[in-house]
Amino acid sequence: LYDEETNTVTTGDSVFYFKVRATDRDDNPVKVLLFDNDTVSPISKNIFTRVYRNMPNHTASNPLTVRVKAIDNFEFNNTSTKIFSLVYNANAKENGSTILYIDNILSDSVTSSRNNYILFGTVFNSSDYPVTVKSEINGKTLGDTTFINGTGAWSWNLTLTPGRNTFKIFATDTNGINLDNDSLLIVYQQDAPDTIPPRILSFTANGSDKAGIIYTNKDSVEIFIRAFDNESGIQAVIINNDTLKDSINQYEWTKKYHWTNHLIPATYNLTIVDNKKNFSQKSLRVGYNHVPYIKHKPSLPYLLVAGNEYHDTLIALDEDHDKVYYNIIHLPPNMTISQGGIIYFKPDIQNTGLDSICIQLTDSIEFSESYVWTYRITDPETEKAKVRFSSKQQFPSFIEAGDSLKINLLVDSSTGNPPFLYTVKINPSNYILLDSDTISSFLWKPQIRDTGEQIIYCIVEDTTYKQSDTLSKPILVVRPNSDPCSLYLPVGIHDKEPLYLNSKIDSFRLDFRINDDDHPLTESHTVTITYHTTTIFQPESLAFSVTIRPSTNLTDTLFISVNDKTVGSPGYKISIPIIHTEDTLSPLFFLSDINDLVIWNPVSNFSTINGLLSWMAAFGTTVSFNATDPPTQPTIVPRGINGYGTLSFSKAQVLYSSNHQAFTIDSQFTIFAVVKYLAENPYDHRVILSSATALEYIGFGFDKYGHPEIINKTQTNLFTSKIIAAADPDKWVIVSYRSDGIKDGKLQVRAGINTIYENVSLDNTQSGTQLLLGAGSRSFNVTGGWKGEIAEVAVYKRNITDTEANGIVRYFYSKFNLGN
Repeated sequence: LYDEETNTVTTGDSVFYFKVRATDRDDNPVKVLLFDNDTVSPISKNIFTRVYRNMPNHTASNPLTVRVKAIDNFEFNNTSTKIFSLVYNANAKENGSTILYIDNILSDSVTSSRNNYILFGTVFNSSDYPVTVKSEINGKTLGDTTFINGTGAWSWNLTLTPGRNTFKIFATDTNGINLDNDSLLIVYQQDAPDTIPPRILSFTANGSDKAGIIYTNKDSVEIFIRAFDNESGIQAVIINNDTLKDSINQYEWTKKYHWTNHLIPATYNLTIVDNKKNFSQKSLRVGYNHVPYIKHKPSLPYLLVAGNEYHDTLIALDEDHDKVYYNIIHLPPNMTISQGGIIYFKPDIQNTGLDSICIQLTDSIEFSESYVWTYRITDPETEKAKVRFSSKQQFPSFIEAGDSLKINLLVDSSTGNPPFLYTVKINPSNYILLDSDTISSFLWKPQIRDTGEQIIYCIVEDTTYKQSDTLSKPILVVRPNSDPCSLYLPVGIHDKEPLYLNSKIDSFRLDFRINDDDHPLTESHTVTITYHTTTIFQPESLAFSVTIRPSTNLTDTLFISVNDKTVGSPGYKISIPIIHTEDTLSPLFFLSDINDLVIWNPVSNFSTINGLLSWMAAFGTTVSFNATDPPTQPTIVPRGINGYGTLSFSKAQVLYSSNHQAFTIDSQFTIFAVVKYLAENPYDHRVILSSATALEYIGFGFDKYGHPEIINKTQTNLFTSKIIAAADPDKWVIVSYRSDGIKDGKLQVRAGINTIYENVSLDNTQSGTQLLLGAGSRSFNVTGGWKGEIAEVAVYKRNITDTEANGIVRYFYSKFNLGN
């Protein structure tokens, strides 16, 4: 609002654009116009503007006085002065203002020798409503553009007709009311002379056209040029002999140059040439300057206690050795900082609350770096301890994948200043459950892919005191409980197959192990054992044992069932019939004929051979064995295995029997032996159980790799079975053979407890007259005699059944404690 009587302008805009039109005699331009003694260039013919900010400071009681002075173009320098009062009234409508500029033309008319003519300019809109800028040439509309609040640019590439061309531009509001306008007469004359050089509208380095040296701390210099030639147009733009090829829009050019030497200012000489060889020149000098840097930042805490004294130092340096000035932007009461950066602060109780320090560090070139420190002053009487999680906070040690975990975070109520912010992360799965949230609870549902150890990181932040506490807890994510269980049974034990025991045995232990792939943290098992009585228990581990004791009954049954927590799992059940033989039967196992068994079974404490050993027949008779002749007999090893004595052989040592009826090869037979060979012997190496005459014999044994072997005559026909896996040296093993005897000149033999028969051709070997233990024959013409120990040999005069064979194996395992 403008009051012409008082020359008072009232506005509701905080930023006010004051536009003045000054003319001399019939719209002729003035020579000079000054706003408060500052010379102002026209934005277009006779139009001058100045921006005034902070208008709310200039109310009616404190108006802003603006003196505008104009000087005419005549030699007498006639002047005219007018004083305006600018007043801010918050109740006045904030209309804002709109100003149009034609940037490249300052006069009301121009002559051009080219028919393509570029006009460009600026529109400034400080109102809250959109402004539409419309243009026309010779009455023909060119188009319109809408501008919202702020500064915008417009440009037109005009096509002129010979003679006079009138260009008009208007700025209107949404109601079509004219806010500003301008016009230009362009005379197109193809042969018009051009004696006016191009006009350099703008020539800047990194946005500055400061006189003298323009300083920068950037590694490159961005040159910007805006230029225009009214008549013939610009032909070339040259910087230091470097012709710029492409323009942005035919009147703007940019070029980036990189420093070659930071120590020497660079000079950029600009030459602009029009098509009539008129030219304009301008120069810029650009120097490199480092921004001051902070070498030492104060370590003052965020939380300060009123009444305490705080000392620290802020040290800033400049690589150019410029002096650094400490300019205080904001400093609280009772704080001082010297030009050397020494800080002293003693906060007062009246200053409690949030405050900050802002210090600007400036060098002699006015490059600056700022230091800002925000702090809080507390009253020592009301100060709380640093925020921390409660000691009652609990987390589970594990969770099944698919289950949900909900935790409410607990903060010690005697600490911190709520409200708090909470952050919860889980690694290594990289879940973010809370991210500076005000809620204190979180929910997590781990997936199968998260199985393994995860770490829950919890952070509580006291935003008032800028303090925090961190809590980390490991949690194991396990696979869901889904697998049924089963049982690993002892060697030779099968579901529903009988276990044969002698009643003289005090007890017999069976070791079982539960097989379950579910995690032990989520799984538990219930074992029910019925044997004489019923016992129900939950084993502490997956292994448990059952001790079998003889009863008065000849037959008992062991029932075992195992159940787990898996939904729908039937559990695992077995039943084992247990058959107890009578005392008058075989000392080993129940066989169909007590005369079938011949056993060499050394007692536990014998110390010498005394010239002979005995084969103990099942019916109580003895068969004498003599030491080898010459007397190279085996060595006795007292308590060689589990308290029982053993015989140690060294290749040429042998025991033999003079009673050939103890063992023949014509009909069925079975041989079991518990033996151990020595690893130090690298050559052929076998135990021989031989029935032979002096030079014709058949031998049964196994080689140093644990494979069963059959030797015929002088070992020219040697058969080695590949059925049984190699035995480890220096370990006790069981070797066995079963045969249906000689048929068609061939011996049919099964090695171990396999069901495959292997045939061995014989060389007219007769029924044996002697039974040898050790070397291949009494005449020692078989190489590779046994080197190792023998604990027990059992010979049956028939091919026993698989059930009986399994029972013998279990007997040897139990007696000699061979393990599973």
